[in-house]
Amino acid sequence: REGIQPLGDKGNPDAGKLVDALLAAGARPNVADNDGRTALMYAAEACSVDATNSLIDAGASVHQQDKRGRCFVDIFNRSERWYQVQVVQHQEQRKAKAGGKQTN
Repeated sequence: REGIQPLGDKGNPDAGKLVDALLAAGARPNVADNDGRTALMYAAEACSVDATNSLIDAGASVHQQDKRGRCFVDIFNRSERWYQVQVVQHQEQRKAKAGGKQTN
């Protein structure tokens, strides 16, 4: 398959490593399953900081919608606060390294 399958249960410590390996092997981060859900949506549901950041860094769309009209942002906004903080911190650091330019 070209995409990245669901990441499993919350707290999977290897989810970020799995995503990195799949991306390195050529997986496309925006491929959706039969419900229109992407790996980024699953990463948000699992509160996987490393997987989320790897996918966003690889160009995963935060606005792509599933068949119910939900996108990563919708899931992210309902996720746990600690997860939100860590993802935002990483993305802000990434943006600062890029000279303040938004890359996604």
